[in-house]
Amino acid sequence: MGREQTEETRIKLSIVNGGTGKVKSKNSGYCLFCNKPISKINKYCSIYCQQDYQYNQKVKQWLNGEISGTIKGGHASFIRRYLFEKYNNKCSKCGWKEINLYSKFKFPVLKVEHIDGRTYNNKPNNVTLLCPNCKTLTSTYKQNNNDRYMEKYYMKAGDGKLIVQ
Repeated sequence: MGREQTEETRIKLSIVNGGTGKVKSKNSGYCLFCNKPISKINKYCSIYCQQDYQYNQKVKQWLNGEISGTIKGGHASFIRRYLFEKYNNKCSKCGWKEINLYSKFKFPVLKVEHIDGRTYNNKPNNVTLLCPNCKTLTSTYKQNNNDRYMEKYYMKAGDGKLIVQ
């Protein structure tokens, strides 16, 4: 870190270097997230503000239907974080929020539940946060959800038998 230059010194340096002598204040902008004064070259005062701002933008776009929130493995991580914040780290059904003391992660073991059973349907009204017990009691848990996955590949014939499409 160097010495802070006075405005007078900055004006002189501007003229010496071929400038007009007009200089902008060092703090000529504000952080997009927390609104603290920052230098003109930055948009955020810290990496944390940048990450929180980008998270808030993604959530806003997702809630407005502008982005799907779907990635290769299912839902995007910002959806999980949003659900944890929305339900205050508790199961949305029973309110359970026990923390596994033997885990290195100190937050409740909660799962994102897709209400209709379709992993890639990440619309806000289709996802919720459930504890392991409540999740196993849903109609879309593991083997209970086979029919929904098979819809892509099989179709029922008039006599009730499954036929390959």
